Amino acid sequence: MLFNPIGELYNLYNRLLERDMVSPFGYVDAPVHAVFVLSDTGDLKEIVPAYTLVKNRRVPTVYAIPRPAIRSRNVKASVLYDSLRYVCGIPDDDDKTLSGYADAEERRCDFYLTLRNVLGRVADTGAAALLKFEENISRVGVPDMVAAAVADGVITSKDRVGFRLDGDDGLLHMRPAIKDAVNTYLADNDDVLRDRVLVDCITGEVSHPKRIHGKVSLPGGQAGGCVLSSINNESVRQQYYLRNSSLATAVPPMSSEVENGYTAALNKLLKEKKTTLSIAGTTQLLIWAETLEDAEVKILHTLLNPFSPASQKKEVKDFIDGYFKSGEIVFTTSKSQDGNGKEESSDEYVNPGKMVYFLAIAPSTARIIVKFSYALTFDEALRNIWEHFRQCDGYWLTPSSIYARALQKVDDKGAAIATSGGAYGSSVTPLCGAILNGWDYPCEIEGLLYAAIGKSMPNITVEMRALLTAFYERNKYKNEGERIKMQSSYPYLVGRMFAVIAAIMRSDSSSVNNETKIAYYSTYTAMIMTELFPRAMNVMQVVNSKVTRRTFYQKELTEISGALESPDILHKNRLNNEEKALFMKGYLDECNKMFTPQRSDEGAEGSAAVESEI
Repeated sequence: MLFNPIGELYNLYNRLLERDMVSPFGYVDAPVHAVFVLSDTGDLKEIVPAYTLVKNRRVPTVYAIPRPAIRSRNVKASVLYDSLRYVCGIPDDDDKTLSGYADAEERRCDFYLTLRNVLGRVADTGAAALLKFEENISRVGVPDMVAAAVADGVITSKDRVGFRLDGDDGLLHMRPAIKDAVNTYLADNDDVLRDRVLVDCITGEVSHPKRIHGKVSLPGGQAGGCVLSSINNESVRQQYYLRNSSLATAVPPMSSEVENGYTAALNKLLKEKKTTLSIAGTTQLLIWAETLEDAEVKILHTLLNPFSPASQKKEVKDFIDGYFKSGEIVFTTSKSQDGNGKEESSDEYVNPGKMVYFLAIAPSTARIIVKFSYALTFDEALRNIWEHFRQCDGYWLTPSSIYARALQKVDDKGAAIATSGGAYGSSVTPLCGAILNGWDYPCEIEGLLYAAIGKSMPNITVEMRALLTAFYERNKYKNEGERIKMQSSYPYLVGRMFAVIAAIMRSDSSSVNNETKIAYYSTYTAMIMTELFPRAMNVMQVVNSKVTRRTFYQKELTEISGALESPDILHKNRLNNEEKALFMKGYLDECNKMFTPQRSDEGAEGSAAVESEI
C-alpha cells in the first residue's frame, strides 16, 4: 500500500517528540564545532572545542539550536549560532582578498544586527554579554584568542560556534528569557506566504503556507542539504498560489509546524544506521514503524542489510523459521549476564499487524526524489522478503547485493567492477519494491542480468545464479507444467550440454586449449548448433580414465543429445533473447547439479568438490 511520506513523517515526528528523541518546533539538531565562553561583561574567557577527532576527521557535537537561517548565496545570519564568518567576520582561507574581507564583514554586521533585533530588549545577563562581545569586535576587531585559535587550526572560518555564559551548563539560547525572545523572533520571521491562507494538506488546518522548506542531509546530495518541496521563486509562487486553482498539482501547501516536523523526522531517520540502508548508489531506504526502536524494524533492517553480522542474521533466520512454523512472535535480540554471572536472554515481542513504512529517496542536486513509499504490515513484509530469499535458492540476496554482485560487471576474479549507477542503479529501486510487496520482478532486470552474466563468464557469481533462478520462478515459469516445458526446450538443453563439455575439459588437462575455444560460446552471441552438437559427440568419445566422474558425464551427454536429435535444431544458428535466457538457465542448472556433492554411478569416485565456476 502506498502512503503519503510527508504525512507519515510528520506523525513519526510527533511520536518521537513525545519521547524527547527530536528537537521541538523551531529548533534543529545541528553541529557545533566550538563554544565561546563569555564573561558577564562580554569578554571571551575561553574557546571550548566541541568536536572529537575520529581518524583525523573532526566530528562536531550536535546541539539542539534555534533553526538556522536558510540561505544559498544571500547574506542572512542565524540566531545565536553561526560560522566564524558571521560571528567574527573572518573570511575563508581561500578568499583572503579585499573583497573577501569585505564580504565577511558584511556577514558579521548582519549577525550583530540580528542579535540586536532579537536580544535588544531582553533583560538578561547572557543577552547583554553577547551583545557586548559583538560590540567589542566592531570597535577593536577580532579577539586575540580567536585569531590564535584560527592560526593554530583549532577552529576554521567555516566552523559553527555557539555561546555560553561562564558558569552555565547549557548554551545561551537555553536561558529562559533568551529562549522566549528567540521563539518570538522565529515566529515573526517565519518564511511563510503571509498574503495567502490555505488549508494545510496534512493536518487540514488553515494556515499560511511555508515557502522554503528545511534542508535534509542526504548522502550524494548538495553539500548544504536537499529539500523535498519548496517555492523560492516569486514567479513560481505567483503561478502556483495566486493563479493556479489546482493546488493538488502544485507544491502542496503546509504549515511551518508540518514542514518542521517532517524535515526533522527525515533527518533523524537518515542519521540512524539502524533505520537506513543504501540500496543502489545514493538511493537510501528508510524503515520505521511507531518509532525507530521497534523490534519489527530491527528484524526487517537485518534481513535487508547485506552487512549484518552473520550471528545476527542467523538469529533472525531462526526467528522467521519459528514464526512461519509455529506462529510464535518472540524475537530474541540480545543476551546478557545477571548479577550471578548467569546468561539471560532479552526478548522483544513483535506484532504481526503493526504497520511498517518503507521510503526510498535519492538526491538530485538540491532536491530529493521519492523513489517509492510503501506501508505494509510486519507480517506482509516478512513473508514477502522471505519468499524472495526462498526463490533465490535460499541465498541471502538483498537489494544492495543484487546491485553490487548480480547486475554489475565483474572482473576476472569475480569482484564487482564499480559503476556510477545508470541503468543498474535505477533498476534496483523497482526490484526492491517487488521484493517488499511480493510483485513480479521488473522486466528490465532480465536484460541487465543476461548482459551481466554474459560479460562475467566464466566467473558467474552466486548472486547472478540466485537472481536468475528467482526471476524464472516468479516471472517466467510459475507452475510445474511451465517448468517441465522449459526444461525440455532446446535452448535449455543446449545450455546443459555446454556446461557438461566445459566441465569435461576442465577435468582433462589435455583439453586446456579446447577450453579457450569453447569459452567463446559463453557470450552466446553466435550459438552455432552445427559446431556445438558434433563437438559434444566428439567429447563423449574422448572421455577417458583421466577425467573424474566420466560415467556421470557420459550419462548426462547421452541424455541431452538424445533429447536434441531433431533436424530443425541442428540448423539453428542463432538464439534470440528468450532463447539466450533459457540457454543460461540450463547452463547454470547443470552446473549446480554437477557441483553438488553426490555419489557417482560407479560408486568409487565419491563426491565431486564444488568448483568456483558459479
